Amino acid sequence: MSNVLIKEKKIKLKDENLCLCGSGIFYEECCKSKKQEYYTLGKNYEDRDIIFNHTYNMEVYDEITDYAMSNIFNLEGQAVLSISKSLGILNNLYNKVNKGIEQFAEFAPCRKGCSSCCSLYVDCTAIEAENIRRYVVENKNNKEINLYKEKLNTMKETMETTSRPYELDKKDLDKLYYKYASKKTSCMFLNAEGGCGVYEVRPLSCRKFIVFSSEEKCRNSISEVVSPNLAPANIGRLSIDHLSMVTGRYKNLIYINQGEKNPIKRPLIEWFKDDFEDINREI
Repeated sequence: MSNVLIKEKKIKLKDENLCLCGSGIFYEECCKSKKQEYYTLGKNYEDRDIIFNHTYNMEVYDEITDYAMSNIFNLEGQAVLSISKSLGILNNLYNKVNKGIEQFAEFAPCRKGCSSCCSLYVDCTAIEAENIRRYVVENKNNKEINLYKEKLNTMKETMETTSRPYELDKKDLDKLYYKYASKKTSCMFLNAEGGCGVYEVRPLSCRKFIVFSSEEKCRNSISEVVSPNLAPANIGRLSIDHLSMVTGRYKNLIYINQGEKNPIKRPLIEWFKDDFEDINREI
């Protein structure tokens, strides 16, 4: 597991300081008048201050909250959503979470082709897995799908995973994460150029994984990687979890933990069957 950067510190600017938004205007005449506050998460691998617009960050958080309340949490009675309806909501949530993460990207070494994180244990909900499955079936040719199938079968034979991670306690689950990552086996959807073959529909676990430590640490020691705990990603996670539980076909894919219902999450390779005709709906 990576180290999570959670300490946010408010930046106090004088009126005569140039505004942190990059406008070239004094703070008093720019973001101060717009009531925009800036925070820092410390320094990144280049020793640059990780400065972000906290006001905008929370605006995106509220936008996701309002959207989820209207479309997911406020369903009347025992109403459930169709898969097509849920997939539309899911992709809207992805886009909103992306907005909340964008301003942090400039402080990360992450770039297309790096792919160090593409060998990590990645889990997702049923609705996210179905989103990926449909994208593959509808957008990939037979050659590409056959390559995915070959990689999927090889990974199932060689990787230590489980289709019931919810049955493990935290200690055993953490061990599973480390064992999986230590094999440095790339995701079945990673192409020869180091790009993601399902980038448009990648799960939230991939979207929210942004790091502020060096690329070298990503390659050599995941335990030394530093990543942020971002509010838009957190509310996105809560929303998507609930979305999966109110989607008709997947409403039974739940488990109870301390009296609360939770969606079943599985590593990617445990969701897909070798023909990509359906996801694994076994409990």
